Amino acid sequence: MSSLRKLTNLSQWKPRARERAFLFAMISGPLSLLLVVVMLALTANILAHLPKPVNTYAAITEVTRVQNFTRNTLLLWLGGSSTSESPLLARSSAAQSITLSEVPFEVRSVDPSDIVRWQGADAVEWQATSAVTMVVPGADSAQINRYSVTVLDRSGSYQLLAWPSIVNADTVAFKVATKYTVPVEKTGSLGQSLDRFVTAYLTSTGGATSLGQFVSSKFTGSAIVNSPYSSATIEEIKEAAGGPQVGNAAPGKQVNVLVRVKATVSIKTWSVMDLALRVSLGSNKVWLVDGIDAPIGWGSIRGT
Repeated sequence: MSSLRKLTNLSQWKPRARERAFLFAMISGPLSLLLVVVMLALTANILAHLPKPVNTYAAITEVTRVQNFTRNTLLLWLGGSSTSESPLLARSSAAQSITLSEVPFEVRSVDPSDIVRWQGADAVEWQATSAVTMVVPGADSAQINRYSVTVLDRSGSYQLLAWPSIVNADTVAFKVATKYTVPVEKTGSLGQSLDRFVTAYLTSTGGATSLGQFVSSKFTGSAIVNSPYSSATIEEIKEAAGGPQVGNAAPGKQVNVLVRVKATVSIKTWSVMDLALRVSLGSNKVWLVDGIDAPIGWGSIRGT
């Protein structure tokens, strides 16, 4: 305690020690103030150079407008004939004339896929790529091709810098195997139960959407409301490899299956769809649907 009192009582310090203490106090005060000023300056500089907050809604609107301009351009350019030349030329300052097809493509949809933006001194250049589903004149089916459109954006007004061009997709193709690889007999007890379920699930009319005895208490949801289909036929059933198998399932044990169904509207109109289902064997040895499965998972993946 006596040593502590000596340290806090300057009169008991040696002259040399007091001189050093006063010198340190004289230097440390301004130095501390300088350090505070420097820190404040650095903080202000950092804050001044932080990027401005992005107006998300404005950015989305900007992209949407460019994509709409691109979509309408492609509809005129691909699906238009001579009557579409004038409105198409009104969209382009870079070209003075164009001759469109006498027999145009049948354009079924234009779906934006990629967009790139370059900021210029007095305008913005956009390159928008779209996937176009179309039917070539004389063809029996539709095909999908990608087209790139280069647009100049000046204060929300748009002009084409060049006519559109067809491009390749820049994605890497791959193949994926299904995890549902074990065939299940359609005429067996599970197949018969699923046949009744898909008929009730896919062919309901009006408000009659009850699935009743075909589902367990775990099932949530109802049959499809106002379904366009009048009948449903199971084409194949496969269960997931590596999981519980139908052949040795015990009551209460859940099995994952993929059911391929042909849902029919008329003799010439139908849809082939897959239903991933969770099913279990009830205590009365009757198969019940516990739910629509999601996620369904996958098997092996390999590139091409």
